[in-house]
Amino acid sequence: MTTGRLLLIALISVGSTLLSVGCGPSSAELQIQKLQEDVDRLSAENGDLQTRLAAAQREADAARRQALDIQRLLDEARRQTPATDLPEGFVGTKDVAWTEIEESILFDSGKADIKPEGRRKLQEVMRQIDQRLDWGDREIIVVGHTDTDPIKHSAKLWKDNWDLSANRAMAVVREMIRAGAQPKRLVAAGRGEFAPKATNTTKAGKAQNRRVQIVVAHIPGFAPSSKMTEEAGSGAGS
Repeated sequence: MTTGRLLLIALISVGSTLLSVGCGPSSAELQIQKLQEDVDRLSAENGDLQTRLAAAQREADAARRQALDIQRLLDEARRQTPATDLPEGFVGTKDVAWTEIEESILFDSGKADIKPEGRRKLQEVMRQIDQRLDWGDREIIVVGHTDTDPIKHSAKLWKDNWDLSANRAMAVVREMIRAGAQPKRLVAAGRGEFAPKATNTTKAGKAQNRRVQIVVAHIPGFAPSSKMTEEAGSGAGS
């Protein structure tokens, strides 16, 4: 039984009791009014919660569709002829290029705070991107990846691997903004453990899967949400 229904039953019970024992109507009315206010408040809070949950679900669905768009783009690029004039560390085609940075360079285990070594690496990647004049109008998509090990030591910080991977991607986006990237070009996404590049049955394979992928490309019909851009911009000076 919901809290609202319990309060409504209590309201009726208190009202009946007070009237039956001969309490003055003013006292009964005051207590009934207070209970009614509590019912109204809880109903309003429940409506607000439902609205926020629906909005969160829409954002999650949009993020999943965006991640699928990115994956389709990468899968198509892997089937095309590789480009030979890409910056060091990048692979791909003339239309879609990407590089990967392993977790140990960017983050400590279970955390999303970029290490000094990681900041230097990201600054190097940004220089490589900026030097390509033909990449000036492309999106920069940052995708976080993890292995299949469940969150344990940092369970108070992250709900699951998807949560951790998305927050790591956002940390990289904010660092890129600090390095001079335009927020409107940046997109952050998390794939969790669902796009491995190696087996998760060995320690070496898991290490390969814990990574951040930086993709430079045009994605037809794709644009980062205004909320994501605003969050990235607001975090640039933190």
